[in-house]
Amino acid sequence: MVRAVTVAAETGDRLGVSKQAARQRYADRLGQADIPVDAEGVAMSPRLAACLQAAQESADTDDSVPGTNHLLLGLLHTGFAATVLDQLDVARDRIRDAAARLFELTSRPGGARVLGDGEAEAAVAQARRFSAGRGQSQVDTQQLLFVIALDPGSAARRLLNDLGVEPDRLKKELADMIPPPVRGRGKRVRGRVCAFCGCTNPDRPMVAGPGVWICAHCVHVSLEILGTGDRALRSA
Repeated sequence: MVRAVTVAAETGDRLGVSKQAARQRYADRLGQADIPVDAEGVAMSPRLAACLQAAQESADTDDSVPGTNHLLLGLLHTGFAATVLDQLDVARDRIRDAAARLFELTSRPGGARVLGDGEAEAAVAQARRFSAGRGQSQVDTQQLLFVIALDPGSAARRLLNDLGVEPDRLKKELADMIPPPVRGRGKRVRGRVCAFCGCTNPDRPMVAGPGVWICAHCVHVSLEILGTGDRALRSA
């Protein structure tokens, strides 16, 4: 990200445009960097993509490299994370006021400015790995919020501390939206894992849902249960 911004600054100088305009046109945009190898197969939900775009726009407004503070602003755009943040009274104006008090703008080579930690891309990659470790085929807004809010060194965590949002309270609010780690023989299992029976058999067909996998066996059992219930209702 820093290298991309440096190139953007040099490009802006040569073309006679501002660093911000050059960055918006030529630098890598948030969420478009290469996906880490260990997170392959984990897709990004449309809601999270929209939130990352909102976070990038917030960083552009600050003429800054995106940080987890911008991710927190972006997550208020839509999705489960926005619902949780609303319940905790975390609003955009409160985040911006706290950021102005807590963080100082610093400069990096090439003229890039950083407000907060500037580690947004790393946080998105971590959210992908987190989702993979929970046996999910898709990363959504709640996983990203979980990752940035429970990282004690992140700017987002510092902002939430200032706003009086305790980590345990946030974990409780997210508990129903994030499944527990999938384990097999004492180790975390990555990749396709049935959300019902925990099956990881690569030869068993699986149906991909929004953030989950369901194996063919569990689909068949579910159809049998639904069929039995339907027949019981008709005979009642």
